[in-house]
Formats: sequence, C-alpha cells, structure tokens
Amino acid sequence: VDAKTLRVIGGDIRASLSTPDRVIIAPSEFIPIAIAENLVSEIDISSISNAGEVFSYNGTVGPRTVAKGYKEAPAYVEGQTVNEIGGGVCQVSSTLYCAVLYSQLGIKSRDNHYFKVDYLDWGMDATVSWPSPDFKFQNTRDYPVKIHTTVDPLERYITIEIWGTDTDGTHIELTNERYRLTDDEYGVVIGYNVYLYAKIIDADSNVLRVEERAPSTYHLHDEDIAWPPEYYAAKETGSTDQSAV
Repeated sequence: VDAKTLRVIGGDIRASLSTPDRVIIAPSEFIPIAIAENLVSEIDISSISNAGEVFSYNGTVGPRTVAKGYKEAPAYVEGQTVNEIGGGVCQVSSTLYCAVLYSQLGIKSRDNHYFKVDYLDWGMDATVSWPSPDFKFQNTRDYPVKIHTTVDPLERYITIEIWGTDTDGTHIELTNERYRLTDDEYGVVIGYNVYLYAKIIDADSNVLRVEERAPSTYHLHDEDIAWPPEYYAAKETGSTDQSAV
C-alpha cells in the first residue's frame, strides 16, 4: 500500500475542547512520553490493515511490563481503583477507538471502563488490560487502511489518524442517550446505560441513516451516589443489597 495514495478518513483524533469530533488524550505523569512514543510506534509498525483483516490492540502492543518501562498507575479493576502496571494506556486505546468510530470501521471487541473516564464523552472509551479485555476492530472497507500516529512531546499530545480510500464521501456525527440505573432498595441513581448512535451523512449533507454503536454501562463512584442515611446504617450492620434496575 502506498501511503501517499491514502488520505485521512473520519478525521484525526487529538486533544481539543472545542471540536466535537476530537477527544482529550494527553499522557499523564503515569505514561512517560517515551512509553507513549513506543506505544504508538508499535501500532504504526503493524498499522496497515487490508480489507477484512482484524486489528488487535493487545496483539499489537503486547504485555505492559516494568521491563518495558511501564509504571504503576491507577486503573479500574472489578469496580475498584487500584494501581496496575501500565495503568493509563487506555488513553491510547480509547483514542484509537474514536478514530475507528469516525472512520466507520467495524468494531469486533470493545469494553467500556467500569466508571466513566474524565477525558472522554459517554460511550467513547475502550478499556484494555493484559490479556483481556482487548480492543479489536475490522477493516470493513474494500481497500486497505493505515493507522497513522504521532506524539508531540512538548504539548504532550497523541494524535491518531486512519488513512484510507474514501469511496463515497460519507462522514458521521456521534450522539448518545443515557438511561439511569437505580438501586432496587433505595431508588437512587447508581450508574447509567449509554447508547451511542452514528448519524451517517453523505457528501451533500443528507442524513442517510442512523446506526447504533457499542452500548456501555457505567457505574458511579460510591461517594457520588446520593445514598440516604438508612443505607449507611445498614452498611454498618452489613445488610446492604446493591442491585440495579
């Protein structure tokens, strides 16, 4: 594939507060710039995907280990925030997920975080860990695509673009709908079911159709739930029963 014949499809994904089709993705102190550069270079090396091929984030990046330079950082594990080697790499997988969404490629495997992340809108994240969960997508276009990634070490930005042959000129707009999850016993909101929708728009700005993308379920941190006093009283006696409807 000659990358010079390709062009960006779906737009590049990079930090921005004002543009709706871009997302905040600034590596934190937990992801040294050198590690971010290694991550995106590994993705770049394996980045050309022919029609029908499946790209695996874990299969491409591999285990996150101390030997590779990864540090401990906060991560969500079974509803708890814990320190984990390689915590924070989901910023890269989530940015790639957003680029894949806007490029209208097929999502094969994607999980959202247990709690909503601060750097992305609802339903726009893709959590990864080793060996699972993994983020996978399929090139459902008729021609090869290439993932193009860059790191700005001064501004601390990662940019991910997907290049390909744009055959129809369509693009998408993403919206979401949220539905509350409530506790059976106390009736308080404990989380949200989120449905992401893609509005497919042609080159003449006509809406062709609306498609649902991967659904998500997010939980609230316990301190963000408006528990009544009787909940805390029951918690002290060990008789709480948290379930949702």
